[in-house]
Amino acid sequence: MVFSPPPPPLSQAELRPDSRLRSAFGLAIAVELLLLLGVAWVLAHRYTPQTPPPVEEVSLVQLPKPVVPTKPRVKPHPRPKPKTVKPRVVHRRVEPVVPRPPRPIPVPKPLARLPPSPVAVPVPSPPPKEVPSPVPPPTPGERASYLGEVRTAIQDAVRFPEEARLLRAQGKVQVRFDLRDGVVSHLILVTPGRLDVFNANALSAVRDAVLPMPPKPLAHKTFNLALWVVFHLKRH
Repeated sequence: MVFSPPPPPLSQAELRPDSRLRSAFGLAIAVELLLLLGVAWVLAHRYTPQTPPPVEEVSLVQLPKPVVPTKPRVKPHPRPKPKTVKPRVVHRRVEPVVPRPPRPIPVPKPLARLPPSPVAVPVPSPPPKEVPSPVPPPTPGERASYLGEVRTAIQDAVRFPEEARLLRAQGKVQVRFDLRDGVVSHLILVTPGRLDVFNANALSAVRDAVLPMPPKPLAHKTFNLALWVVFHLKRH
């Protein structure tokens, strides 16, 4: 900072009261004072020492050591000392060997007399069984007559369906089955009819029919038959 030198002393002539000089001098002094105050204020705010932040005191606390439980010492039990057994000396008395007398030999007893064996009586042989006479083979007439009776029994068991009666429809159905001693098996439909009701009624007629028993020449024989079941509308 530059300070202006103080003004030279004034003479008596110059110290005369002059309003202009007086005001100029007072103004200069006021400006100087203001400059000094400004510089002092700048220096005071620039170089003010800053107070350091307070330091927190930390005290160290020593924690006690953890107590580890100690296991109690177990004193080992003293092992018992094995007892020493002194061997006993047994004095046996030795007896003299006396020879045994020989065993007596048994005398065989006399054999008892056996009773006389019975005399075998001859058994008469049974009479020979009668051999059944062979059954003569069936004749073509007997076969045709029996199969005709079977067809008639099946046709008599036919029930004309009411639906076909209302439609005034007729037809026939072919069925195939095995026949043995008046018993039907393996029944199938070969040629169906015009209506489904004809097929169902044809199979029912074969199952429900009372079939005759075959004659002796045709007994125990299986017949594979294919028959037509006819549905004919009767006119009254």
